[in-house]
Amino acid sequence: MINKAIKKLVSKNFLCFTSRQKQNKIINHNKNIISINVSGIRNVSNIRNVSNVGSGLFDGIPNEEIDKDKLIYLVKNMQMVNLKEKGILNNISNLLKRHMNQFTIDEIYLIIHSFSKLDFRKYSLYNNFVKIIMTKKPVINTRTLTQMLIDLHKTSSLDLNALTFFTQYYINNLVKNFSLFDLSMILYIFNKYNYNDFITVNKICQTISDHFIPIIDEDKGVLTTILLSLSVLNLNYEIYSNFLKLYVYTNYEKFEIKYLCNISYSIALWLARGSVKDKFLSELLKDIVFLLINNMQKLKNDELKQLHIVLYFLRAIEENYEDTIKKIEKKNIKNTITVSKMQHQVEKIFTEIGLNVNKEFPVGPYVLDFALKKKKVS
Repeated sequence: MINKAIKKLVSKNFLCFTSRQKQNKIINHNKNIISINVSGIRNVSNIRNVSNVGSGLFDGIPNEEIDKDKLIYLVKNMQMVNLKEKGILNNISNLLKRHMNQFTIDEIYLIIHSFSKLDFRKYSLYNNFVKIIMTKKPVINTRTLTQMLIDLHKTSSLDLNALTFFTQYYINNLVKNFSLFDLSMILYIFNKYNYNDFITVNKICQTISDHFIPIIDEDKGVLTTILLSLSVLNLNYEIYSNFLKLYVYTNYEKFEIKYLCNISYSIALWLARGSVKDKFLSELLKDIVFLLINNMQKLKNDELKQLHIVLYFLRAIEENYEDTIKKIEKKNIKNTITVSKMQHQVEKIFTEIGLNVNKEFPVGPYVLDFALKKKKVS
């Protein structure tokens, strides 16, 4: 049956799924075939009728009918129609696992990237692919490698062991082959995992200095990503400061407001650590904050959070921003809260020892995982 569905994809440019139900141990073939004209699909609402396809979409179909090439073709088309039905995606994922060792690196990339674009998270599948790459060590194009790291991060499937492997085996040896955008995204990934490998970061910064200085100012998003990443990693202050002086100072009007927020936050990080004593940074931060306050109506939720943190830092060093802080706090900033396994374990310990705690407790611009309640003593 899957063969017929695949043939229709080729001949009619249609994506078809056939569902089967098991009743009294007899597999009955439903004639409920969902046909979606790929060329006519523009949004998810057009394919919501796939929800009547059960999770047993491929039950009973012999393995030999579903070879690797058919699955790859299916993966390509599910991305085209923006298919997000988790039951179907789970079935496709399980079928892919049967052919795990047969996929080329380009096919592995296609699968990971397609699922990532559909926001489908399947750690076991991605982890198996990463293990295959770590074992076989195939040649990987630098653009493919960077995008794969981005997709693994987006789907919460990149861990420090995998990142260390990709860094040591690929990135370190290919630094000069990456584009400026890819180098900025590698720094971004390092930043997100606090992976402050100073040797690799030095190589990346040296490559940027040697080859990309003439064009680094063309994309303010790339420049800002580099600045923020170096700040979070607490590495290469010299190149960070140099970029600020060359491309940011007195050029504020060239930056979108969101990028100025990122830059102000990155400066505050350097200053808050106390390891850098630079009047230039302090003056630059005040200039940018002045612009942000005057354009506060343009700031979105995440940008307001960054400005809130920066103002708290400035208030701590005796700058008067109390009124602005109060204005921001009245805007009801939303915090995205993710609870880790460790938090659950710590909460259990608190309960066992009889401590009364508040969870996700707001303190200014921050949200504490736990806060001990004060005990009233009579």
